[in-house]
Amino acid sequence: MTAAREYLTAASIVMGAIALFAASSPAHAQTAGRPVEANVGLATMRLSELDERNVGVHGTVDVHVARAVAIDAALTWFPGTWNASRSVLDGQGRLLGFVGVKAAAARPRVELSGRVGLGFLSFSTQEAPTSCPSQIVTTTLACGLAIGYTAFTTELGGGSSIALDAGGRVRLRVDAGDLLVRYGSVVARSNGQPTSGFFSHNFLLSTGIGWRF
Repeated sequence: MTAAREYLTAASIVMGAIALFAASSPAHAQTAGRPVEANVGLATMRLSELDERNVGVHGTVDVHVARAVAIDAALTWFPGTWNASRSVLDGQGRLLGFVGVKAAAARPRVELSGRVGLGFLSFSTQEAPTSCPSQIVTTTLACGLAIGYTAFTTELGGGSSIALDAGGRVRLRVDAGDLLVRYGSVVARSNGQPTSGFFSHNFLLSTGIGWRF
């Protein structure tokens, strides 16, 4: 739990700093008139414990509840056929969901933001490979995830939203963050160490085109 507490402390500091900077930004007048932004694009996620990279379809919706603060929701589907994996999970689909708070600092055409929130990472069920032990022996994390699993996640990140037209409605959005995944199963980690649960840091990057209403 120490890693989780340190993570949330860092998130509070980052969000507070961005909120203070945003509050003094006169350019937020344009955001106040367009409180909703929707984006669709692509995302890549590197699962460090499995040493694999996932690519999927990504969508976000932001709803501004104050001049510099918005509720941020995202959903990403990783179909599995785009994964770069050599493990027993090759081809497995994943669904990543997130709801959090975003603080933004705007300038005439560029908006910088930081966000923190909670979500889930769901591993789809697939047939257990013959290489996975079925009895007595503590199974590996990959084999445990092969039968389907949903993990609790926390995300700390930031990004930018860039206006592509004079009115600022069409936007290019880029986000990057640290996805903290909580694996709670009794498994053996990639280094062979048995565990009843642990946190894993994973890199998440997304980009897309959106429309601000």
